[in-house]
Amino acid sequence: KVCGITTEQIQLLNSIGFESSRCTTEIWNARYDELISYATEFGNANVPQSFPQNPPLGYWVAKQRAKYKMFQNGNKVCGITTEQIQLLNSIGFESSRCTTEIWNARYDELISYATEFGNTNVPKNFPQNPL
Repeated sequence: KVCGITTEQIQLLNSIGFESSRCTTEIWNARYDELISYATEFGNANVPQSFPQNPPLGYWVAKQRAKYKMFQNGNKVCGITTEQIQLLNSIGFESSRCTTEIWNARYDELISYATEFGNTNVPKNFPQNPL
């Protein structure tokens, strides 16, 4: 099985003219436009999975990361296309949030918080940093 459906099942659906991509593409494009707006506002495309201003966008971004990783691991029928990957990359999308650069940035933010508030007990929904 690939992404919950076998290659044979995909071929059977395609053979009878099943169109799953039209609606999926429209939804993908709408979320991508929301991601562009997020990137414009916040300066990056790293939407947290729990993004209170737009929960569906946070969930969608998490799903794109998962699909991107599956694609990178050789699964070419995982629900993301090469074109979509190129679009995501063009706006600075990071397929993995666990990079050294991000860790260092968050560490620097923690130091700033500790300096300002005298502790490192950052509230879960700290308003000054939505990431």
